[in-house]
Formats: sequence, C-alpha cells, structure tokens
Amino acid sequence: FSRMRDLHRTMIRQRDHIAKNNERLLQEQKVAKHVFDNVAHSGCLDAENIRYLMSSLAVFNGDVLLAAMRPSGNMIVLLGDFTGHGLPAAIGAMPLASTFYSMVAKGFSMTDILAELNAKLKAILPVGIFCCAVVMDINYRKKRVKIWNGGLPDCFVLHHRDRRVSTVKSTH
Repeated sequence: FSRMRDLHRTMIRQRDHIAKNNERLLQEQKVAKHVFDNVAHSGCLDAENIRYLMSSLAVFNGDVLLAAMRPSGNMIVLLGDFTGHGLPAAIGAMPLASTFYSMVAKGFSMTDILAELNAKLKAILPVGIFCCAVVMDINYRKKRVKIWNGGLPDCFVLHHRDRRVSTVKSTH
C-alpha cells in the first residue's frame, strides 16, 4: 500500500507538472498567434474582391495568404505554402509578410518583390524549409492579371467574359 501511495503521489505531481507546462505553452501560442496575425494579416484581405477560406488543423501552419494595394492602385496577392507543419513551417511567414507588405506599399514591381522575398528567406531559413507560392499582380485599370507560380500545382484562371479556363503552370 505504501508503494501504491507513493506511485499515486508521483502520478499527481507529474499530472500537475504537465498541466502547468501545457497551460504555459497555450499562453505562449496565444501571444505568438496575436503577433503573427498582426504581421501576416495586415493587408487588405477584407477587400470586396477577395473571398477565401483557410481551414488548418493547427494554430500555426505553413499556409500564407497576403494581399496589399500598390500606390498605383494595383493589388498584389500572394498565396504560399511553406514546407513542413506547425510552428517550424509558420516561422517564415513573418519575414515574408513584413517584406511583402513593405515593398508593395513602396510600389516595387512584382519581380523585385519576388527577388527580395527569395533572398530574405534563403538567408534566414534552414535548408529544407522553403515557400512555394503563386503571386498575382492585378491591374484594375487595364483589366489584366500578371501571374507568377513557383512550386505550387497548376493554378486556374476563370475568364469572366467567355467562362474559359486557363492553366498557369509552375515555371520556377
């Protein structure tokens, strides 16, 4: 009975220790998610012409959706996916988002933005963690969209006028 009592006390201590650690981790995730959301979702995802659904299994993941208006009135949209799962996959989203929003606001071209994003992520991320993405530069005045696809499966464009579907293959 003495041994069972000691085992029970040990189990209770371990349970309480695990519960305390879990509570601390949940609080850390809550703070990190708040910071992450403020950085990664500071663009114009609530614009009338954007409708999206992101349904992930974890608080942090490698899925990224960014949208911002350039000074010219064009909208740049980036849909990306980092390799891996959980926090390691999401860690690259913060420098990606801050660089993206900063460069779009300053009017940089899509080519310059992509080159800078690639250089920044290559410099800070470990080997094996990378981001596949599709980026669209939407010109409302000319009614044109420039699309760059790097590493994602084919994208599809539905043409409003004739309901034709075009395929945009990954070329990078």
